[in-house]
Amino acid sequence: EREGPAEQEDDLDGGSAAEVDALAHAAVEAAVTREYPHGKDEEVVEQLMRARSAIHRAAPGGTRFFVGTADGVPAASATLLTGDGVAQLEDVATLQAHRSRGLGRAVCSLALDAAAETALVFLVADADDWPRTLYAKLGFDRVGAFWAFVRDPA
Repeated sequence: EREGPAEQEDDLDGGSAAEVDALAHAAVEAAVTREYPHGKDEEVVEQLMRARSAIHRAAPGGTRFFVGTADGVPAASATLLTGDGVAQLEDVATLQAHRSRGLGRAVCSLALDAAAETALVFLVADADDWPRTLYAKLGFDRVGAFWAFVRDPA
């Protein structure tokens, strides 16, 4: 078991990544959420944050939180859900003004280091979205696909 928070400073453009508590992580997640069109409604942001918190509490082995900081600004986050020899890297995000500086890679790498003793580490990514290239660079292989459907209530 590791003592104290993990930290990483290599390959970052003036930034660092560290393991943090849930409150510090939630602040970054909320800030990133506010940058999206649905994040303009504070009630929606609060609902999403409560939903994520419930998911974090439900992880049987616990949840660990990682934040990347650039120029003193907490600007990137990643979550690691664990349990029963499995870990899921989840909710990787970086504030728009701090992208392309290595923060996303740093928080992912730190979370993966934290999951080093785990038998299986996975994540879910959109097949047509750019982060899949980052995940491939981090050693993830595509193993399958799934579809999500939404039915308009009208």
